[in-house]
Amino acid sequence: MRRCEGLPGMVRFLLCQTAIGFGLAALAMAFLLAADPNEARALLLRGAGHWWPGALLWLFLGLTFSAVQIGVALALLDGASPPPRRGPPVPAWLPGLVPARAKARRPGAKN
Repeated sequence: MRRCEGLPGMVRFLLCQTAIGFGLAALAMAFLLAADPNEARALLLRGAGHWWPGALLWLFLGLTFSAVQIGVALALLDGASPPPRRGPPVPAWLPGLVPARAKARRPGAKN
C-alpha cells in the first residue's frame, strides 16, 4: 500500500473500488466454474483450444462489477451533500426575515 501513498485521494478511492470489483468478478467466475451450468467450464476454459474466453469473461465481469462498486461507494459517501431541509423552502435572498405580529384593522378604518 506504500506505492499508493503519493496518489491523490480520489485516484486511490477509484483504484480501491476497482480492485474490489475485480475481486468480486473473480468470485463470480469461481462460482460459475464450480457450478458448471450446461458444461460452461469446458466451454470457457477449453473452448477454441485455449483459456481466453474465460479470461475475457472475467475482464468484462470485472469492468461491470467495478463500475457498480464505484457507483455504490460514491452514493454511500458521508457528507457528500447536506440532508434535505424540512418545511417550506426559504428563498436565498431572504435569509434573515422573521415573522412579526401586526394588529388587524378593519378595511376603511382610519388610524
